[in-house]
Amino acid sequence: MPTPLRGLAALIADRHLEIRIEGVYRLDEVREIFRKLERRRMNGKILLRFDGPSCIRRLKHFASHSKHRSKP
Repeated sequence: MPTPLRGLAALIADRHLEIRIEGVYRLDEVREIFRKLERRRMNGKILLRFDGPSCIRRLKHFASHSKHRSKP
């Protein structure tokens, strides 16, 4: 039995389903992306790139701060 993901991939490969990609953005562009989303100026999916030294530093910073947050 095919998994749902395989079925979805087959639909895309057979061009029965089209996924519109608005753009590929770096992590440091997230604020501007959310502004555009709030103004409904985007019509497709958004892909975030998690590469490069600045992105890795930000992810490590976020991870270290999220560990120290108290749980309700």
